[in-house]
Amino acid sequence: KTVGTARERLLRCAQLLVSRPPGELGAPLKELTFGTNANALKGPACERYRAALDAYASACRDARAAAAVALLDELLGDYADAYSDAKATRAALDFDDLELHARDLLAGEPALRRSYAERFERVMVDELQDSNPLQLDLVRALDRDDLFLVGDEQQSIYGFRHADIDVFRTLRATFAADGRVATLATNFRSHGAILETINAAFTPRFGPEFVALREGRETEPPPAPLVELLITDQAGWEDIDLGEVRPGTKAWRQAEARLLAQRVRELVDAGTHRPEDVVVLLRALGDLPVYERALEDQGLLTMSVGGRGYWGRQVVRDLCAWLAALANPRDEAALYGVLASPLVGLSSDALAHVARAGGKGNAWRVIANDGALHELLTDDDRARLDVFSARFTAERALAPRLGLDELLRRVVDATGYDLHVLSLQGGARRLANIHKLLRLAAAFERERGRDVRGLADLATAELEAEARETDAPVELGDVKAVRLMSVHAAKGLEFPVVCVADLGRQRPADGDEDLLVAEGEVGLRLVGLDGTSEPALAYERLRDRARARAAREEERGMYVALTRAQERLIVSGGVPLAGWPAEGPKAPPLAWLGPALLGGDLAQLPTSDEPIADVAFDGAWVRC
Repeated sequence: KTVGTARERLLRCAQLLVSRPPGELGAPLKELTFGTNANALKGPACERYRAALDAYASACRDARAAAAVALLDELLGDYADAYSDAKATRAALDFDDLELHARDLLAGEPALRRSYAERFERVMVDELQDSNPLQLDLVRALDRDDLFLVGDEQQSIYGFRHADIDVFRTLRATFAADGRVATLATNFRSHGAILETINAAFTPRFGPEFVALREGRETEPPPAPLVELLITDQAGWEDIDLGEVRPGTKAWRQAEARLLAQRVRELVDAGTHRPEDVVVLLRALGDLPVYERALEDQGLLTMSVGGRGYWGRQVVRDLCAWLAALANPRDEAALYGVLASPLVGLSSDALAHVARAGGKGNAWRVIANDGALHELLTDDDRARLDVFSARFTAERALAPRLGLDELLRRVVDATGYDLHVLSLQGGARRLANIHKLLRLAAAFERERGRDVRGLADLATAELEAEARETDAPVELGDVKAVRLMSVHAAKGLEFPVVCVADLGRQRPADGDEDLLVAEGEVGLRLVGLDGTSEPALAYERLRDRARARAAREEERGMYVALTRAQERLIVSGGVPLAGWPAEGPKAPPLAWLGPALLGGDLAQLPTSDEPIADVAFDGAWVRC
């Protein structure tokens, strides 16, 4: 039967070749394939047929993809034209325009180019490893054989901003051929013991081009390892009480954050380091609040630098709820948010009475008019509700005539909300976020008009979209706070104690976008309505290249993070201990970095049977 089926499909293939016009594609390929179960179907002729069928299937995919690429090209062209017209209408330039117009101006006006080039005795370019070909064109336009270029391939971590490390490598090779390359390997930042461990971990990863750093300051040999590895098992947390778990947060990540915070607390209590000496670096900031909360639960003040959490901050939500309620008192989610917040401060019992009396959609009506409700409240709640009712009524009447920032400032001043937030832990940061909201409200009004509801809706949309709006900057001064920031934000900085956390987070699917364009080639992933997905054109080659480049850049990101440490380095992450380490395309950094820090000696690692277990290695101290 198998051979018979194969004969039928071969006949169908022959008929197809005769009936279809030359160059026309699109046969139902499933009707042309056959298996290899029978020995008669394993010969060279059958193999050639399968290879030809695969080539035909690829050609069919490429033909469909080529048509889709033409449509995408048209769409992008229309978008570019519309975007260009919008910029012209506003007489505006974006960052790319600044670079492109500057390059074209210098290229098209030789006299102008010479005029600028002759102004400078020397042209020094720092951070060359983070440049791209367009920026290189600008540098070369000013070159009179007087360039002084500085860069470190091991710190190239801005590929997502189109930095191209090949620019640096090509220039270095050109200068090296003329004997014009000097290498700096002395490090005055980190303790020698930390550098030794980092060198041992990254030398095999980076290969012969790796520049091992040597200590440039005099330090005493440490009595114990200065590099610590905190490992949290990803399994077994289902029945463990971890306190209040943030929605959407994996239990093991919450456990890891608690272990890291506990270790920071130990260092502070031991008097070896102060909170302001410590920074927690994260690859991604989506879970920054988890680590922030864990540190605060240990009684440590925190200061976040960057992240997505601004619109979710309680002070921002309280004040945006006030605006939403002003715009529509029947928005009960906003109204109850205001009543429960320090802007009013009703007790839980009072909120329950309001909800029972108001039913659905009538809370504001009963607050303003229902005397029976007031009889149910305590004296304190009754007084708070009366003050709120009078203020809210007056502010609603004034709202059309006041600026958005003024509406917010009035309620903050009237309720003493600023004094309240200052009394809380991290009060300076909370107050700075209030002032930032006032600035955002004024900017919103300048751009979109005096739309109270619009600003409230924007805040809700940004919160739901996890928009990358950062906390307001606060001058630390004498504030004794542990700082949290991204690895990229820490580049170029240094800290006595560096904690690189969340290294059990899987790598994103870099290069797995549906459309890939690079080096004059295009790749497209054809996604069907039935959920199927087929790579076409140069997709697989471009995807593999993008994955490899992303993996190398992540390794360099880890190097940047670890080399921020001056006196102590703590590396933390969650892994499935039962199968660790296991590298793969999406394996987290700890899959390779953990064993590398330990010199590959994993036999001494404690098992997951013990809740806390410590082991000292030559280069690192491990807590599981």
